[in-house]
Amino acid sequence: MQTTTDITASTNAPGPGRLTFSFATEFAGARFGDRRLTKRAVRFLDGALVRPESSLPKMAGGESGAEGVYRLIANDKVTASKLADPHEAQTLGRCQAVGAVLVLHDTTTFGYGKDTKRQGMGIIAGGGMGFLAHVSLCVSEASRQPLGVLKHQAWARTPAPTQPAKGKPGHKRRAQTAENNESHRWLKQAKETGKMLGAVPHVHVADRESDDYKYLAALDDAGEAFVTRVSGNRSLGNGVDLFAKMDGMVVELCREVRLSRRGAEPGPAQRKAHPPRAERMARLEISAGRQEIRRATHAPRTAPKSLQLNYVLVREIDMPEGAEPVIWRLVTNLPVDTPEQIARVVDIYRSRWVIEEFFKALKTGCAFNNHQLESFEALSKLLALLLPLAWRLLELRSVARADPDAPAKVVLTAQQVAFLRVLHDRQHPKSPMAAKPTVKDVVYAVARLGGHFKQNGDPGWQTLGAGLQMLLQAEDHAMALIAAMPHLQGKR
Repeated sequence: MQTTTDITASTNAPGPGRLTFSFATEFAGARFGDRRLTKRAVRFLDGALVRPESSLPKMAGGESGAEGVYRLIANDKVTASKLADPHEAQTLGRCQAVGAVLVLHDTTTFGYGKDTKRQGMGIIAGGGMGFLAHVSLCVSEASRQPLGVLKHQAWARTPAPTQPAKGKPGHKRRAQTAENNESHRWLKQAKETGKMLGAVPHVHVADRESDDYKYLAALDDAGEAFVTRVSGNRSLGNGVDLFAKMDGMVVELCREVRLSRRGAEPGPAQRKAHPPRAERMARLEISAGRQEIRRATHAPRTAPKSLQLNYVLVREIDMPEGAEPVIWRLVTNLPVDTPEQIARVVDIYRSRWVIEEFFKALKTGCAFNNHQLESFEALSKLLALLLPLAWRLLELRSVARADPDAPAKVVLTAQQVAFLRVLHDRQHPKSPMAAKPTVKDVVYAVARLGGHFKQNGDPGWQTLGAGLQMLLQAEDHAMALIAAMPHLQGKR
């Protein structure tokens, strides 16, 4: 008999103190061979945190600071890998501290137009020039708290070799190897991050592009748990296809979730895959079952001839007139024997939006594409340098959403709260800060300093950055004044 269970999502946010952080600590393990280089990186990021959307000179606090950053990036001892290593190590430590972890994998593109003069750029979707980065972002499964980037890889596509005309001597189509096949990055990075995490419970989460037989078989064989979006239909043999089997699975539970607003994607292919939508509450029917899939023709012969995997179908019902229904087809090797296990798989996939927010923090909050560096090598180093900054901005906003009622000390020091109160109440005397402010109170107060209007919804990356800049500058000026007047030092 079919049973339908209503299960609502829940999160258990960590307690106060989870944002204890400094870039000096984050770069404590840097191996540049020169302590001055580490200090230069930390000084830049401390400044960039309060001016994330600015130019490099403004991030660095002026022309002299910018010159130091340019020297850091140009130094042959400083590679993108060495810049990323300390943050990766700190991220691993945070993963070990929270327990169960989700590893969110995705690729993003940095474009610079068709006529760019930057060296080392490659062709990107749409015919422009730029480069790509594949990122593995870790979040706590319990709270969705961002923990940092465990691994990333940046590359520029090289132009395809010119093939001799058919029939002429030397004509031979070059086989695409694992090294030059971009799809290989999904498996390679999943294996690397799985090895790094070791005994830490973790699940690899990815979108449609990772739905590859080799990827699924290799992770399943290695005992690596995964949840992946199904990319397309496939034949199961005897005239039966996967989607037909999934459509016939028994509905195990229903739930209501809030779907966030999604704007129009830039390209037709992206718009087809991710059509725009307004924010709404959606009622979902969720079914699950086990299916055997056969080895794809393009998969290596070393892969097993078939796989037994679990499939979950999420389908929206009773949607508003004219709305495109939500349909998620997921494949996993996690158990789906109970409604609670099925709900966990769905919640794990829903966490994938966090890496989309991370890319926004990087591109909008840090204005990555606006920085005037003239080569792929320099930009790849800057990317590695800015990863912890984008994570820090994402974490700040995530805390305000996940645990808004936590005390303000979770995100700011008592001294910073005091300065924020003075700045905010002077600017908004008719709506002063609460006597005992929460995380949400102070994050909104910081954003209001940067020009955010409460009726506009949650603060954006730019208003948060601008407001934080004003707060920390006020604190710096006050501390400098107190340091210059010894008789005031006992009154801090």
